[in-house]
Amino acid sequence: MTLRRLNWDIFQLRSTEYYTDPEKTIKRLLGRLKNAAIAPNRKEPGEPETVSADLCEMVLKKANNIRARWNEPIKPLPIKNEALKN
Repeated sequence: MTLRRLNWDIFQLRSTEYYTDPEKTIKRLLGRLKNAAIAPNRKEPGEPETVSADLCEMVLKKANNIRARWNEPIKPLPIKNEALKN
């Protein structure tokens, strides 16, 4: 309702409608997108972009740090003096 009040064009796609007739539902969606002049960036999905080894290593290190913290005991939050006065 909020988005409609902000003049957003809402397209409802019900799951039952899709599962009953997916082709018809997708055609309706594509027609609505075409009428709104919304087009995909590329026609067909291309090859996935290659990811550098440095990026992979950085992500793996971050993931391992997160996993290591899961095994640490939970530390209590510090209490501020102002909270003790009240």
